[in-house]
Amino acid sequence: MRPRLNIDHLAALVALASAGGVQQAARLLHLTQPAMTYRLQELERRAGAALFEREGRRLRWTAAGERLLDGARRILRELEAAESDCRKLAAGVREIVRVGSRNSGNFRWLPRVLDRFGRSHPQVEVELVPGAAGPPLQALLDGRIDIDIVPGKVARADVSSQLLFEDEMVALVSSAHSLASKAFVTARDLASQTYVTSSSTPEPGLEYERLFRPARVEPARFLQVGLTEAVIEMVRVNRGVSVLSRWALPAAIDDPELRLIRVTRSGLSVRWHAAIRKSHPRTGAVHALVQALREALSAGGAA
Repeated sequence: MRPRLNIDHLAALVALASAGGVQQAARLLHLTQPAMTYRLQELERRAGAALFEREGRRLRWTAAGERLLDGARRILRELEAAESDCRKLAAGVREIVRVGSRNSGNFRWLPRVLDRFGRSHPQVEVELVPGAAGPPLQALLDGRIDIDIVPGKVARADVSSQLLFEDEMVALVSSAHSLASKAFVTARDLASQTYVTSSSTPEPGLEYERLFRPARVEPARFLQVGLTEAVIEMVRVNRGVSVLSRWALPAAIDDPELRLIRVTRSGLSVRWHAAIRKSHPRTGAVHALVQALREALSAGGAA
């Protein structure tokens, strides 16, 4: 079955969601308002469903509209990436390798990895995709990234993983918090607090599996903020507490407004792995970049 919608229709849908109104969306696309209205009417006719409803001056998306909007965003994002790749490949880049990590905004290690890798692979470009959206490993399995830096070894037949380095998980609290003076905290200490997190999806190898589940407790209140950097800022102003890998906290270690506290009396380690699809050839750039990551991170740490 051939799609009934084209790129112009998808762009109109995304522009409407971004702008919040037809007139503003028309400006984004350099259209007149009547032309934008016609395009949206044609979009709904071809889709065979009402995509949004008016509530006063606001638009409310229907279930069909939400579904189509999600697909439109992904398709346009992938098309933009493909066009960008084509331009780079035409300019002499032979291959593009994308590295993602949902769990850290710390890329201080990147320059030394690129230096090491670039000397042996000058025609391979490395791109970072921090905070890849979706469930764990989804961006890797979808092909949006080629290497996913994940906590713990991956147990999937279509994915292989190699250990990069070992780190410690620590509790992050404001220096003004009641827990700030403790030498270590337990799962029960944290369960009574507002827990700030970048994802509501429990991930293998992290605090839900390693800390809360064995203690048979979980935080009573969650505050989901989407990015590791946002977690740190919410903790800084004492809106809650969190547990993160030290790898994610290079700027917080010497911050007088924050305290990093050991988790459990004996500490809680986390082993970071590079996950890749098994379909990648073992002699290719992806495996070579994993090796460069291992050498740089194990030798120099992740800071």
